[in-house]
Parts: sequence; C-alpha cells; structure tokens
Amino acid sequence: MEAQQIHKLNKLSNINIYYFQYYSFIQSVLVNIIIFLILLLLVIFIYKKDIIPVIFIYAAVIILISYIIITLFIKLYTYSYSDPNNFDQKVWRFNKK
Repeated sequence: MEAQQIHKLNKLSNINIYYFQYYSFIQSVLVNIIIFLILLLLVIFIYKKDIIPVIFIYAAVIILISYIIITLFIKLYTYSYSDPNNFDQKVWRFNKK
C-alpha cells in the first residue's frame, strides 16, 4: 500500500514538473514576442519623429522580423521533438535503415 502511494506521488510530481517546464517554455515564447513588439513600437516611434533616415528604419524592421521568425521557428521546432512524458527529453524521429 505504501509503495503505491509513493508511486502515485512520484507520478503526480512528474506531471507537475512537465507542466512547469511546458509553461516556462510558453512564457519564454511570449517574452520574445513582447520584446519584439516593444522594439517594433520603438522603431515606429523613431520613424514618426524623423530622428533617423528611413533606410535605417527599414533595415531595423527587417532585422527585427527576421530575428523573431528565426527565434520562434527554432523554439517551436525543438518543442515539436519533446517527449510527451518528459518535456526536457527529445524524441528524434528518424529511420534507422
């Protein structure tokens, strides 16, 4: 009986760890998006005030958009390979032929 309770508590602990890691991942994605939006608003504000030339504004927007696309792609790609039972463990699907 005591071994079953320990097993049950261990299983609940593993579930809680998985969801904590999953929500930490979601939080990091959202933080990246928020930082991107803040920087984009800053660039738009600078554009409206005519502080720097327009060509630099276009370059900054292109760099920001490229950065967020690459960052989100990498994060979502690594997320797609995480194990359903252990978030930190990756399951690499490939043919062993």
